[in-house]
Amino acid sequence: MSDPTLDALAETARNRGLKLVRSRVRTAGKRRFGKAGLTDAKGKPIFGMDDKGPVAKPEEVEHFLRNLGAQDWGASLDVAVLPRKKPRARAREAANDRDPAPAPQPKPVKQPKPKEPSKPKLRDAKPSDAARIAELI
Repeated sequence: MSDPTLDALAETARNRGLKLVRSRVRTAGKRRFGKAGLTDAKGKPIFGMDDKGPVAKPEEVEHFLRNLGAQDWGASLDVAVLPRKKPRARAREAANDRDPAPAPQPKPVKQPKPKEPSKPKLRDAKPSDAARIAELI
């Protein structure tokens, strides 16, 4: 069964374009039990890893993920999976080169055609109509 703390760390790492590597040691008390580390998408060690696997405590990994060595949160986005797109700079025209464009005219709204009222249909009375006719009379 997986630890909810490690699952949350894995999701946080994934949001930053990293992968959480969990220790495979399942026996409490052994050296690497409960350890974790971070790699990039290609498997290159980023934090808390050595040649044999993860060596960092989950708290240390969480601290690293919260800071990511960045001075602000915007800089930490640069390590995300999808790089930020920089908006294209539009060339601005000089303010007094031409007259302002006329305000756009509102488009006329098409009014739906009113539905013609349905015409009543007249028919002869049937024996099944007797109860209703008696109420009306």
